[in-house]
Amino acid sequence: MQKEIKYIVVGQGLAGTILSFQLFKRGIKHVVVRSNRFGTSSEVAAGMFNPLVFKRITKSWMVDELYPVMHSVYKELENLLDQKFVHSLPIAKLISPHEKDWWNERVTSQHLESYFKGFLPSGELPGIKSAFEIAHVTQSGYADLSLLLSAYRKWLIEHDAFLNEEFNYNDLSIDNGMVAWNGIKAEKIIFCEGAAAKKNPFFSEVKFYLTKGEVLEVEIGGLTQEFIINKDVFLLPIGNRRYRLGSTYDHNDLSWRPNSQAAEKLLGKAEALIDCKITLIDHKAGVRPTISDRRPVLGRHPKYSNVYIFNGLGTKGVMLAPYFSGQMVELMENEAFDVHKEVNVGRFYTKH
Repeated sequence: MQKEIKYIVVGQGLAGTILSFQLFKRGIKHVVVRSNRFGTSSEVAAGMFNPLVFKRITKSWMVDELYPVMHSVYKELENLLDQKFVHSLPIAKLISPHEKDWWNERVTSQHLESYFKGFLPSGELPGIKSAFEIAHVTQSGYADLSLLLSAYRKWLIEHDAFLNEEFNYNDLSIDNGMVAWNGIKAEKIIFCEGAAAKKNPFFSEVKFYLTKGEVLEVEIGGLTQEFIINKDVFLLPIGNRRYRLGSTYDHNDLSWRPNSQAAEKLLGKAEALIDCKITLIDHKAGVRPTISDRRPVLGRHPKYSNVYIFNGLGTKGVMLAPYFSGQMVELMENEAFDVHKEVNVGRFYTKH
């Protein structure tokens, strides 16, 4: 391990992983510290990307800008790691018959034609109950985040750029334009800790609104594996009759322990959509690092110019991480760079 580097990146969830890759692409020496003390929601998450917000039937925030960068960065990572972890898969959004006219109106008024392929005939997809109309959404899919994070971690280890150590804030010193931690000196430190950032003393002003999410792995025979099924819950096919079923949103119980009542709720909602037997295989829980205004947070500490944060990717993390990690690197390399105002950490420090 090099004792003097340019950056220390704390956290190796999705944010820390993609940020690290952006740094390596630019030849910037750094080390990634992955604390044992906290889990990462990225390893639990289904990793889906979806261009639409179904509640209002609008484009997802910034999707037209995010998508090209997302596909480019993940393809580069796949090539680097010699792994396939991004999978395109359309969504079958199940709706009531009376919603069909509203969908058609919204697709036209919101210019969603590139993301919507029309309605599938009732009964065309095996296993779905006939009571539903099926809206066919395109340019969606998922990233196997568990595979991505483990493969990238192995790559970091091979390049002597990974520390599997608990990060204690009290061990960090900031002096003379440098930071030091456990014998490592660097110009700057970037916190990408996920939900653990709620306890970060440097960014206590950031308004986290943490959300626990639970995801099941189930086995289902006779259900389509060509679409992600979506209505109240999602059923994401991952091969061999296996599906990820999720997800819950709990702001009260923020433990990482799976809750059996949450599993029963998810299974009940899935059973209302399909005519197939569901067998529970596995159950995982994680805590999402969501922010009160539902936007990511990135930028420089208002007092310590060499302390940064990149966090709050939430449920849209697969789409957001590539684009905003690029902005994060631009800011760290060029202090005059203006990050997107809606994600700038400065929004929590502005006096009204």
